[in-house]
Amino acid sequence: MVVIRREGGSPDVVLLDVEGTGDKSAKHDMRLAVVAAMLSSVLVLNTKGAPGREDMLGRLGVLVKAAKAVAEGSKHDGSAPRLGDALVLLARDYELDHSPSQVRDTVFGVEDEDAGDEDDVADAHRRNRAREQLATAFGSVSVQLLPPPTGVLVHDGSGFDDALQTAVLPSLLEHTARPTLSPGRGVPMTAASLGDAASVLCDAVSSEAFRELVPSSVAEAMDELAVGRCEAQVREYVAAAIGVVWRWV
Repeated sequence: MVVIRREGGSPDVVLLDVEGTGDKSAKHDMRLAVVAAMLSSVLVLNTKGAPGREDMLGRLGVLVKAAKAVAEGSKHDGSAPRLGDALVLLARDYELDHSPSQVRDTVFGVEDEDAGDEDDVADAHRRNRAREQLATAFGSVSVQLLPPPTGVLVHDGSGFDDALQTAVLPSLLEHTARPTLSPGRGVPMTAASLGDAASVLCDAVSSEAFRELVPSSVAEAMDELAVGRCEAQVREYVAAAIGVVWRWV
């Protein structure tokens, strides 16, 4: 994510490493995915080797569920059904003769739903639906490839350092060139709003009472935190003023 620490200051890039998926339940994993995506300019999924179509969409299943949950909630409150600005699939130790665009077409490209038998058509429809939900949830979806540390990418001969410096890092820098937008508000994230958003989202992950993790509901909860802080500051100011008057009397 990219945040502004102070008014007029330069942006800072913050790395959020999400761990704990697979430890509890699919619902918990989905909520973690929503938290990571809503707080990030770019969500990077790091996978080893060649990402097959069925396998990769299976691994992305938690994001598909998160995208569906946000989209359903957004229908009711009119907010944008967006999880994040960009989704990047980073395949490391990649040794096949395919370019990033070819891998992207394989994993995220729309399939013909009229070919094959009834089961093939049903599977293609299911995969296309998952792709549609991901495309709606993210501003862009892309693929980057890295060879093994001592190897090269077969399609262009790039070594690890070359691929990292000329393709992967420029792509990530492009996505982090502008501040992350605060959930449900569309304004640049600041250090203060990041703290509020993280607090709200983490509470939501731990609470069954918070049923819909959608941008608008997150923004409303953040507003409540900000109002609470203002009220506390007013109370402190009034108490201090009364104390001064009392001592003066």
